[in-house]
Amino acid sequence: MANKFVNFVGKLKPAIIMVIVQFIVAMVNIFYKLAVNDGMSVRILIAYRFIFATACVVPFALIFERTNRPKLTWTIVFQGTLCGLFGCSLSQNLMIKSITLTSATFATAMVNLIPALTFILTVLFRLESLEIRKMSGIAKVAGTLVSLSGGMVLIFYKGSEIKI
Repeated sequence: MANKFVNFVGKLKPAIIMVIVQFIVAMVNIFYKLAVNDGMSVRILIAYRFIFATACVVPFALIFERTNRPKLTWTIVFQGTLCGLFGCSLSQNLMIKSITLTSATFATAMVNLIPALTFILTVLFRLESLEIRKMSGIAKVAGTLVSLSGGMVLIFYKGSEIKI
């Protein structure tokens, strides 16, 4: 009996961590909304976010990756620049701007829909085949439907407004 309980708790840990991460993301979006409503510039907010992230991640990279760093070439610098501009900066600016124009709930719902939309696009562009007869295909379709329905609930539900 004790072994079954330990196995159950061991399987629950990733789910609990995912819920905690989603809660933190929702709280960050609320703080973004409050900061922008107080008049803070979106660009400055993103710059602060990247500076804080760099200060937190660089020491770990220097400690754990010091032995196997690749040689820094112009190609790597160019790819890193493109990745920083389009992968991080553009998406963050668009997300914070959407929070200013709508609500934190709407922005969180849209971010949670990214995996579902990515799966739909990969199927449409034939990068991935939709295998309904396999368990993995059923899981992908079910996950997409659950993600889309959860996003719709968050978007269309009209609850009481909390004034902060």
